[in-house]
Amino acid sequence: MEKIENIEELIEEIAEEVGGEVRDNYSGRAMYGRTCYGIDCDNFSRCLEVAGSKGVFGGKVDNMGKGWIVYWPQYTKKEE
Repeated sequence: MEKIENIEELIEEIAEEVGGEVRDNYSGRAMYGRTCYGIDCDNFSRCLEVAGSKGVFGGKVDNMGKGWIVYWPQYTKKEE
């Protein structure tokens, strides 16, 4: 898998396009406390479609009760 250098910018672009909100601290299934980037959204399939069009693949989906989160376990926030 190719490493994306500007993942933070791409996640922001995707969220803006789908009307979602970026989370940089989501811990999904089987992540055992590790955190990654995710987007809270109403339409997970649209989010995955937009992400794919920008070259961001491997997204997973969880139901948040009233909405969805699409998250990418392979992309974590860089420590400053």
